[in-house]
Amino acid sequence: MKTNSILKINFRLLTLALMTVLLAAGCSSKKNYVKSNDLVELKMPFSKATYPDSEFYFHSIQSTKASGVKEFIVDANRVAANSDWAGRISSMIDSDIKTSGSVELGGGSSSGITTIRKEQIIKAATNKVKVIEEKWFTAGTDAAGKTIYEYWAVYRVAIADVKGMY
Repeated sequence: MKTNSILKINFRLLTLALMTVLLAAGCSSKKNYVKSNDLVELKMPFSKATYPDSEFYFHSIQSTKASGVKEFIVDANRVAANSDWAGRISSMIDSDIKTSGSVELGGGSSSGITTIRKEQIIKAATNKVKVIEEKWFTAGTDAAGKTIYEYWAVYRVAIADVKGMY
């Protein structure tokens, strides 16, 4: 009986010692993660805090980094923004249908919008997108010696314009 209680005490002491060692190792001096990995914090040219979504507007901040003709870089950036809009506008339409139970479709109401109609609305909405602000940066040269550009743009679409389509 005495041996059993001594084993319990020794087991508790051993457990306490192991926990203390693990705690001490975990709380030892911390390495600076940023410094030890040579990370550099980037300052973004535009932020969501400056261009938040509201009940009136959706904003999309996009960037494209490439070499070549600037018009193509702008077009690629716009495609990324349109992709962002597609999901958000689709979600807004679905939310409106759930909230109101129906949506007017030009001649009567329906409990939903067909996928084709939703795609038409999204496509029309992308034509109403406006560039609010844009910035160009150079980022060196590529292997062929062409200048690499980084294009940033803030796009905005009025929610009323989109809702006016359905």
